Amino acid sequence: MPTYAQLQERIAQLQTQAEALKRAERADVVAQTRRVIAQWALTPQELFGRAAPSSEPKYRDAQGRVWGGRGPRPHWLREAIAAGARLEDFLIDDGAEAPRRKRA
Repeated sequence: MPTYAQLQERIAQLQTQAEALKRAERADVVAQTRRVIAQWALTPQELFGRAAPSSEPKYRDAQGRVWGGRGPRPHWLREAIAAGARLEDFLIDDGAEAPRRKRA
């Protein structure tokens, strides 16, 4: 029966072999996936159920500061919402200059 140390050594060897095989198989899978995507002209939306992230801003204030809607909200937007504005007040509508906030 092998000792604990011998089993640990064997596990380490198997881990090394497994990682090498994973790298080789992964490269093949990526290449095959790229071929299929190109062959069928698949889009990110078809693959992942959503459109690719846009770099276009979605929100703008009267000073021209913008936010794309991804990641943490910027300080200026958090402050405006805390002061009573709604996120929808800052939506950019078809290239409009800047959204107009309704005053109560």
